[in-house]
Amino acid sequence: MWVLIFIGWFGASHPPVATPELWNTLLYAGGQPFSGMGVDEATIRALDVDFQQVRNLPPHPTDQIFYEGLLNTDPRRIQTEIHLRDMDRLSLFYWYYELKDSAQAIFPMKQLALAWVSTYVPTGNPINENKLVPLIYAYPLLSPHLNKDENTRYRDFLSKLAKQVRDFPKTPMNNWETKRIHLLGVTGLVLGKADYTEWAESRFRNYVDLCLFPDGSSSDIRQRDALSYHVSALKPLCQFLIYLEALQPGKGSALFSYSGSSGGSLQQSLRFVLPYAKGEAVYAQWNNTKVALDRQRAKAGLAEYQPGVLYQAQRAWDTLAMGSFFDRTLAVEDCRHMVCQFVQGVVTK
Repeated sequence: MWVLIFIGWFGASHPPVATPELWNTLLYAGGQPFSGMGVDEATIRALDVDFQQVRNLPPHPTDQIFYEGLLNTDPRRIQTEIHLRDMDRLSLFYWYYELKDSAQAIFPMKQLALAWVSTYVPTGNPINENKLVPLIYAYPLLSPHLNKDENTRYRDFLSKLAKQVRDFPKTPMNNWETKRIHLLGVTGLVLGKADYTEWAESRFRNYVDLCLFPDGSSSDIRQRDALSYHVSALKPLCQFLIYLEALQPGKGSALFSYSGSSGGSLQQSLRFVLPYAKGEAVYAQWNNTKVALDRQRAKAGLAEYQPGVLYQAQRAWDTLAMGSFFDRTLAVEDCRHMVCQFVQGVVTK
């Protein structure tokens, strides 16, 4: 279960798929004295095995992402997901750099990132562009190893990506907005663009004011009756605040506990998830969704979108682990995912 599924390259088969719960959750780890603390040897060995299996695969970028609003069975989305396995690999390279061997990680990370920076054309769609977040996290690690032209090209790409996402018209006030906040905020931090980060901080407060409620529920819960969407909205906020706290101490923690005009907070909305994540309660999803796409997915026979399907508790563990960076009561003790171990090492050091 630890290793990437190696099924060849294009033609008769497709490139490897990273195991999402292992490496795909990114959070700030660069240059910290606690880097690697708390991550057990078995996880590091698994990281090494996965890295060695995929390190020499060539990049497979695309100039367009077809994902948002499409059924999982749509051929365009299926093909996009094959391209996006590059982002799974980039996340793996990020953690290998931080926890194992930075020298080995640089070349494959650089090759992959520059291929995408040179190929992809940003559109600003927050759901689609969110798939490219690993490019943002990789930049500070790669920057010292880029020549002047590569550095300029990479920075220009990230800046354009952020601007397009910021200015995307008619962004819904739900998980779409939180993905924008994360992307803009972290891009601002890695590029030193204070206006991006200040925009993200302002939009964070606005989101809490409008979309998080005193009982811990959210606009995603009320629109879709799905804990999966609730958690997917909170996760990018946690990622942004950890990065912000690392570079601007005190800011992330202040936003984490910020109580909005409606009485909600990120902290309270994460506590809403805790009993489900611990298996003390179950959440039957989609029964009262107001979103047509959810009903289309159910009608198409997609098992995970059938009304009444139970939320899988472990899907929330990484998000709660990041929340425990600010509130230790949010930790799920059973979680041995890499991010859970990593954050636990940080908060107990």
